[in-house]
Amino acid sequence: MYALYLVGFIDILYLERYTVFMTYTITIPAHLGTVLRTQRKKLHLSQIQAAEKSGLLQKTISLIEREPERASVESLFKLINALGLSLTLFPKNEDLEETRQDSDHLTKSMEIW
Repeated sequence: MYALYLVGFIDILYLERYTVFMTYTITIPAHLGTVLRTQRKKLHLSQIQAAEKSGLLQKTISLIEREPERASVESLFKLINALGLSLTLFPKNEDLEETRQDSDHLTKSMEIW
């Protein structure tokens, strides 16, 4: 059994760059739709804007958010990428839960733009 994780990266543009790793555990299709809708809204994108950015139709964005199990894998990946997320699969195992939680951290790199 595998658990699905979506990972988002948020960059704060100052003299220093901070990357926040946010993970979402998704165990049922409804969770996926909720996470994608939440991420779209965090980016202040309408469904039309997300559609333009992903190359999908607005009605496809709506479908993915309401019933992701009905969407094609290709459409899911287009939206995931357009929202700045990536898809990672981990074995569903309690021992690995601690490892996953360790990856939910704030890292600081000294990149000067």
